[in-house]
Amino acid sequence: MAIKNYRVDDLDGTEGAEPHKLVLDSRTVAIDLSEENYGKLVGFLEPFFKAGTVRTAAGSGESETTKARAWLRENGHEVNDKGRIPDDKMALYRASLES
Repeated sequence: MAIKNYRVDDLDGTEGAEPHKLVLDSRTVAIDLSEENYGKLVGFLEPFFKAGTVRTAAGSGESETTKARAWLRENGHEVNDKGRIPDDKMALYRASLES
């Protein structure tokens, strides 16, 4: 007899959920979400992520800005050595990380 294991969505019981980790301030939560519910969560949080500033972990090395400048230059974009990187160029860099 075969035994089949699967994850279920912690919100609605949908089979085939994937594990995710949510962190806010000092609270960390592990939750299994279906693709649909994960999409809802991401859609809800997207404006907050866009408005915020990405932080790297302390001691992790190069900052996001340093990595973005290098990536932008390698991909034919002009970017200043110092100062703020324009939002449209940062969006290109961040999109490259998702693909």
